[in-house]
Amino acid sequence: MKNPKDLNREAWNIRAKKHLDTTFYDMSAFKSGASSLKEIELGLLPDLSGLKVLHLQCHFGQDSLSLALMGAQVTAVDFSEEAINIARGLSKEMDLPVHFICSDVMAPDLLQGETFDLIFMSYGVLTWHEDLSPLAELIERCLDPDGRLLLVEFHPHMQMYDDSNTTIEHSYFLDGPISGMQEGTYATEKDTEPIPYVVWNHSLGEVLNTLIGAGLILEFVQEYDFSPYPCFENLVQVDEERWMVKGLEGKIPMCFAVRARKAD
Repeated sequence: MKNPKDLNREAWNIRAKKHLDTTFYDMSAFKSGASSLKEIELGLLPDLSGLKVLHLQCHFGQDSLSLALMGAQVTAVDFSEEAINIARGLSKEMDLPVHFICSDVMAPDLLQGETFDLIFMSYGVLTWHEDLSPLAELIERCLDPDGRLLLVEFHPHMQMYDDSNTTIEHSYFLDGPISGMQEGTYATEKDTEPIPYVVWNHSLGEVLNTLIGAGLILEFVQEYDFSPYPCFENLVQVDEERWMVKGLEGKIPMCFAVRARKAD
């Protein structure tokens, strides 16, 4: 049996190819200048003009390129070869210079000696890691002394539900892997070739304490009762780019955001 990291890398190579022509990613609008960034992160990002930004787990680079459009000097990392190849093609086509690196973010030699004004991560990034400590240590090491981390992520509460998003199936405090077969992806219809995956749930307390344990100081933590993406089952749209779980509108957390800095 393949180890989880190799299995998930193959899964994301498949997703990258499937996602390219979906309405979810709306590549035509993106190439015409539409930003892929959503209201939560846009409300928390500083003026990026001239800032060095590290975007971790960038998929095929829409958010990375959107950050570059806001004036940032962007380095972006993802472990999917397919995703990085697509990202590099987009960067060239759109004439937006972003340095895309194909690497596991847990690689010990990644970005040795480099520091950044801002490290950005968003939506569906933490669940792919069994242990968050090496990631937090990378963030601390790569932050400039005056730099900031901005993490915007789906709330771990959402990881408790079954695939239909109607029944709680997993413990919030689950400390083992969740394995499954995904029929289609969050951006595509169901198809005949299910994609295997392995994920881990990390409670909000675990996430925050892991960042603190790596030497980061929390400046801002906020939970949100909506998702800016219709990427779960059983959702209803309540506003422009806001979705909630049907029957639980306004009652459960669906996303959270964290801003942190290096210790003095």
